[in-house]
Parts: sequence; structure tokens; C-alpha cells
Amino acid sequence: MPLKCINQILRVIEFEKWQKCFVCCSGTFRLERILSATFPGLKIYSNDVSLFSSTIGRSATREPFEIRFEKRLDFIEQKFAKMTFADRVAAVHIAFQMSRFSANNLYSQKHFQYFVDNFETLLPLQQKKISEAVEGIRIKGYFAGDWREQIERAMQTEGAGIVAFPPFFKAGYERQFKFIDENIRWDSPPYEIYDPKDLEGIVDWIDASGTPFFIISNQRFNGHEPSTEFTKAGRAAHFGYTNTQKSSLVCVAQRSKAFLYMPIRVEELSESSLVKIVPIEPDEMNYLKDCYLSKKIKHVGGMWNFAVFVDEMLVGGIILSLDKFNTRGKLYLLSDFSINRAAKLSKLVAMLATSREVVQYIDKKRLARTEKIATTAFSNHPVSMKYRGIFDLTARKETQSADTQYALNYESEVRDSTAQEIYKEWYYRYGPGSKQKQQAKNRNPKRQVEGSQAP
Repeated sequence: MPLKCINQILRVIEFEKWQKCFVCCSGTFRLERILSATFPGLKIYSNDVSLFSSTIGRSATREPFEIRFEKRLDFIEQKFAKMTFADRVAAVHIAFQMSRFSANNLYSQKHFQYFVDNFETLLPLQQKKISEAVEGIRIKGYFAGDWREQIERAMQTEGAGIVAFPPFFKAGYERQFKFIDENIRWDSPPYEIYDPKDLEGIVDWIDASGTPFFIISNQRFNGHEPSTEFTKAGRAAHFGYTNTQKSSLVCVAQRSKAFLYMPIRVEELSESSLVKIVPIEPDEMNYLKDCYLSKKIKHVGGMWNFAVFVDEMLVGGIILSLDKFNTRGKLYLLSDFSINRAAKLSKLVAMLATSREVVQYIDKKRLARTEKIATTAFSNHPVSMKYRGIFDLTARKETQSADTQYALNYESEVRDSTAQEIYKEWYYRYGPGSKQKQQAKNRNPKRQVEGSQAP
């Protein structure tokens, strides 16, 4: 499920009014991860028919089941005498990657053999990824079976709602997981192959029951008006159908809401200036992005938005979201910007984005503790001047873009200093106070030289 669609769902569906959420066709469990973090009181019940999804779902509910590798994957059974359920889950996910190279041509054969030769090395790495991802999935149950049966379960459950992302094409699952199904044996559930032509009737069925729902499809129905629409160039449109009155359009128009503020005046800053970091609405953040960020860059929405004020003057904005892989203890900094380029204010915003005061607001909602903040900078230089000295560079890759040469990955430990302490550090290290310190040194060069002499 595209992240943009999930953001639309969060705007349209009032999950805080649901007691239980029955997810149909969970796939990679992206929706479950976000719901788990955003609505800790919501009871989530997941569903899918594929082995790929079932390994994630059963890992999250701690319900192991038998998995056997055979035929082209029999080497796994031969190579590893004893495998835990976690080992077998990781092996299934590696096998899914191998399925891209299952064709009988030289290119595929070489890549397939690479996985065979390096399986022992790849297995613990994949197991670690899955373990970290599963830790962010908080579900009450997982049903391996037909998604229409999951709908019936929801209809029979008081206080339940339904979110479904069924396949856009008939037999899509079967083609996607053909290699897995042919070479791995497990207790696969019986189900009827779903035909998307039947979806409007399914929507009518749920709607008539009165159960709240949200279903994503690439179809426009005559009898139902979509509540949401997400379009992307070259891709099928995603329409959201629901029985709520709210609506959301993405890539057609981005909502923004203007608000009054006093812009920062650097000349008025002092060591004792007061810092405030205030949560703001997505629409208000969109307004700031429209005003101050480049129109050439495609900006995405985040889960948590903050405005930074100093002495009641707006300095900039911070947008945080879950890490792509929902890595334990880590949040992703989607954007941090200042509305004024003077006095290295951008460094102040970046430093404040790593403050415990900011992540504590998020951690209380997620019932988790954040230890690291990660971000990515795009630059024509091998380092980012904004993040240099305050974040650690963890990876550098050359891009194929004509606008930027490097994609730079940065990380920072969460700073346990207060926002006020971080401001003071910035003030004397990068801000107006740094010039005052330099001027003081220049006024007394003799003392500086004497102080630097060896005893």
C-alpha cells in the first residue's frame, strides 16, 4: 500500500473511534506498522493468503508453523541441519528475492547462483531485518485465508472497522508468488481466486452491513463516489471508497492552511532567547513548505510536524516519520528547514530535530523510545554543510540526477539536552555568539597566543 494512500486513510478515517481494525490483504504490513505507532489502543487483526505475508503475521503473533523447502530450494534443507522458525522465515524472504532470477537464461542463472553460494551469509542479515520490522507490528491476530472471510469476521465483531487493499488484477498474487508456491511446502489456506470485477458488489455488501470501511481500488464505480484519490504519473490511480463523509485528494491538490506568525529576526537573538518547539497540523506545515521550500523538489508528508520558535519568532519546521524499515529505536527526519538562511539557522533546526523534547512527544504516542534520528541529504558536494558536525555521515552514493551528485545518509543520537541547552550550544558554536567569541579573541591576541604555548 503506497504511503500516500496510508496518509489519506489517516486523514479520512477516525481510527480513534474504532475499537478494532480488520486489515484485509496485509501484504508487507506497512499499514499495520503505522497504525501500531499512531493508535496504540487500536486492536488490529491482519490477513493475507500468501506465505510471504503469513511469515510476517505469524512472527508478529508468535505462532510458528511448518515450512519445508524443496525442488530448486532443497539446498536450504541440505545446507542447514537445524533451522528455527525465524531462520525459515528469513529463508522464505530470501527465496522471494531469488524468484526474480528463476528464469532459465544465463543472466538469471548467475544471479540465482549468487544467492545459493551466499545463503549462509545472507540468512542472519535477513533475519535481523525481519526481527526489527516485526517489533513495530502490534497485532492481536492474523488470519491466513480469503480476505472476504476476513470481512465477515469484521462484520460479526462489535466496534470493528475494515481496511482492505485487494489486488488490482485477477490472479495477481498467484503470478507474484508462483516460484514460492512451487518450491516451498506449507499448510496453505484454501481460497477462491479474487476477480476485481466483483469489488463493487463487495463494497455494496459491506456498506449495507453498516460496518465502517475503507477499500482501495484502481476502479471507478458507478454507484459509489471515491472519498480519496491518489494519482502518480505512469501508475494506476488509487481510489479509496469509504462510508465516511471526509474526502482527500493527493497529487491533484495539496491542502494548506495559512497561519499568523512573526518571522525570525536574527539581530534580536541573544543567549537568553527562549525556544519553543510546537506540534502543528499537516496543512499548516504544507503552508510553510509552499512558502519556503524549493518548488523543484517533490515534498512528502510526514507523520509528525513541528514548528520551531525563538522568542515567539518562527525559525523553521521539522517533519518526522517512521523509519522506512521501522527500525527499532529510530525515526526518520523527512525535512528540517529554516525560513531564513542567515546565521546558520538551518543548523539550529537540525540540532533541535534530534532533541529528546521532540522525540518524547512522539514516543508517548508510539509507546516506544527513540535513540537515533536518520536523514538523507542531496548535494553536489561529498558532505552536507548543514549536517556536518552535528550528524554522522553513514553512507554516500552518487545519484543519477542532473540536479544533485550525491545522496548522503546521516544519523544522530537523540540529544538528551533540553531544547534551551541545544539553542545555547548553537548560539555560541554557530550562531551570533560565535562571532562575539571570535571578536573577544581578536581583541586579546596576546592572551590567546600565551594560552596556546606549551608549558
